[in-house]
Amino acid sequence: MDRDKGEIFTDRATRKSLGEMLIEENLITAEQLEKALELQRGQGGKLSELLVNQGLVKAEELAAVLSVQLNVPLIDLKRHQVQPDALRLIPEDMARKHTLIPLDVVSDSLIVVMADPEDIRTIEDIKAQSRMRVEVALGIPSDIEQAINLNYRSSGEIDKQVSQFAPPVKEAAEVTSELIARTPIAQSLDLLIAQAVRDRASDVHLEPQEDRLRI
Repeated sequence: MDRDKGEIFTDRATRKSLGEMLIEENLITAEQLEKALELQRGQGGKLSELLVNQGLVKAEELAAVLSVQLNVPLIDLKRHQVQPDALRLIPEDMARKHTLIPLDVVSDSLIVVMADPEDIRTIEDIKAQSRMRVEVALGIPSDIEQAINLNYRSSGEIDKQVSQFAPPVKEAAEVTSELIARTPIAQSLDLLIAQAVRDRASDVHLEPQEDRLRI
């Protein structure tokens, strides 16, 4: 959902509080909310994180309520595959710092799943980094972190293996199946196939270019 700052701040002024909505959904009691707010005043931090850390609300339950409160879609990253075209637009350090994962590119928009879809400054940074319109969605923080670990690691391992490709040798050498299995190209293909299986891809396209291999 691509919204300007004014609309978001207007929403904040008119919508129900998170605590009020959690009570209405019978997820916490008024007494539990008051104790949580008192704890928040003492140690700071976000109420949502405190409620989960204290075991008062499950992360999935909290995310469902936040999605309604913030009027942004909730994305289950266990059911959605991160697309490589989106992943390459945002560096890993940025994704980790702000707990977000670029999910997909649709038309001229980058779909980004965030733990905090109200982080206006980060959204502006994403726009500047990707040079695209940004549609934000909400995700469970632990799921986002898991997606970051899985997708950036897989992408990085493939790049590392591809960079190790050796130039053709001039002298012929005996090639054994064991030697082939240890070569960077074989290891890269293993990584590609494993990633394709995780993504449930029907096929894998390799496009050789002058100084790189487009996948």
